[in-house]
Amino acid sequence: MKVLVTDRYPTETLAPLASINAKVTRAKDLQPTAEELDGAEALLIRSRTKVGTKLLSKAKDLKVIITATSGFDHIDLKACQEKNIQVSYAPNANAQSAAEHTLFLMLGALKNISNIERTKAQGEWKDKLSAGNELHGKTVGIIGMGRVGRALANLLTPFKTKTIAYDPYVSGDMIREFHADKTDMTGLLKEADIITLHVPLTKETNNMIANNTLQEVSSDAIIINASRGPVVNEADLLQALDSNNLRGAALDVFIHEPLKEDSPIRTHQKVYWTPHIGAMTEEALTKASQEAVEKLVHFTQSNHLDDSLPGDLPWHK
Repeated sequence: MKVLVTDRYPTETLAPLASINAKVTRAKDLQPTAEELDGAEALLIRSRTKVGTKLLSKAKDLKVIITATSGFDHIDLKACQEKNIQVSYAPNANAQSAAEHTLFLMLGALKNISNIERTKAQGEWKDKLSAGNELHGKTVGIIGMGRVGRALANLLTPFKTKTIAYDPYVSGDMIREFHADKTDMTGLLKEADIITLHVPLTKETNNMIANNTLQEVSSDAIIINASRGPVVNEADLLQALDSNNLRGAALDVFIHEPLKEDSPIRTHQKVYWTPHIGAMTEEALTKASQEAVEKLVHFTQSNHLDDSLPGDLPWHK
C-alpha cells in the first residue's frame, strides 16, 4: 500500500505503518500533485490540505483518507462517497489542547491582553490601561458539549464559574456530569458573561452568531470562537463591538485563513486573536498523528474504519 502524507506527522508516529508493509511518501506541498497521488491508496492529512473534486480527480487509486483533526470541513465528503473513498478523523486527540487554548483566550479577553500588547509595543506602562476582570464567578455559556466543550467545563471548575451549556444532541444528565446546567440557546445568550463556541461547521452552525443572535447577548458579554471561522459572522460581530453592544471577542479561527492583512480584526481594540493555534501543541500534534495512523493500520487489517464520516452523526447535516 502506498500512503501519502501531506502535512505534519512526526516521523515516529508513522512507524506502525511498517506492520502493513506500507510505502510511505511525503508530499512536497499541502496540495499534492498528480504524480505524488499516482498509486496512493491512503492519504494522511490535516486541515491545511483541502480535499475536493480537483484533488480527487488526480487520485485514481485512493481508498481511504484520514485527517488528524477533530474537524473535517476541509473534506468534500459527498465527493468522496461518490468515488467510494472512505474518510475518518481524529475526534479525541485535540480536545484538551483546544480546551486549554479556549481558557487562555477567555483570560486574555478578560484582562484586555490586546490593549496590553499595544501598550507594551508603544513603550508605555500600565497607566494607560483600564482594569481587567477576573474569571472567578462569571457565568460561562458553552455552545457545544462535545469533547472540547466537556474538557473546557472541567477546566472551569476551579474558577467557580456558573457554567451553562447549549447542545441539542447532549442530554441534561450528561451535561451535569461536567458541572454545567443545560439551557436553550436564547437563555444562554441572555445570561452568559462569556459565550464560547465548540461546534463543528455544518449547515446548522454556519453563521450561528450573527445579527439575530447578537441581539440577545448582553452588552457586557465576551464571545470566544475556537471552533470554525464561519460559525461567527465577522462583519456582524465587529458591528456589535463598534456599537458597544458587545464588550469584546477573542478569536482563534476566521472565515478566511490566514487572516487577511487588511482585516479590521487584526487591529480592533476589542478583539484578541490568535492564528488558529488551538490544537497546535506538541502533545496534540503527536496524539492526533498517532490516532490517524492507528486507524489506517486497523482499516488495512480489518477493512473496518473507526470514526468513519459522515457516518450516522446526528448533528452532521
